[in-house]
Amino acid sequence: MNNNGVCFIIGAGEPTIAPLKINKNDYMIAVDGGFSVLEQAGIEADIVVGDFDSYGKTPTHHLILKAPAEKDDTDMMMAIKHGLEKGYRVFHIFGGTGGRFDHSVANLQLLTYLARRNAQGFLYAQSNIITAITNTTMHFDSTYKGYISVLAADSKVEGVTLTGLKYPLTNATITNEFPIGVSNEFLGVESSVCIANGSAFIIIEKD
Repeated sequence: MNNNGVCFIIGAGEPTIAPLKINKNDYMIAVDGGFSVLEQAGIEADIVVGDFDSYGKTPTHHLILKAPAEKDDTDMMMAIKHGLEKGYRVFHIFGGTGGRFDHSVANLQLLTYLARRNAQGFLYAQSNIITAITNTTMHFDSTYKGYISVLAADSKVEGVTLTGLKYPLTNATITNEFPIGVSNEFLGVESSVCIANGSAFIIIEKD
């Protein structure tokens, strides 16, 4: 099991890939058309995963995990499961939003899938980073600025405590039918989001 590295997953959605700092213990998964994204960036994939409907053909690569077009798991889910099997617990997902809206929502659900398996995923959109946490606390240092939203992924999320933010909460309950946690703000001080029971999405504005 590899607890020290990061699993990067590159999809074919909106072009959100930025210069990546890749360390020796990290793992790079190209998902379907994400193989083209990595090729253009001059980055070598460790494995290519998918049914290759968006890439158009099976890519030329030394390690391919190919799936039929009709399957239960999405290509992204296949990549997530493969990364977990390799022992990774931190996932950075690029190209997972934009394009088909149903795929974007499905990738949000993958964040909760990870959060409930002692792992954490970060989904990079054009102007936001989205993650999910379950029954834990996420801390932010004083360098964070801009907006942060905390939204229920479950029907009910209990024991929500927000500290160091413009709009604090203490032991509150939020639901997935009323977005009370949208558009909070960092104040340039240390802050945290604590979830006692349930899963919540955390959406952070990128600089």
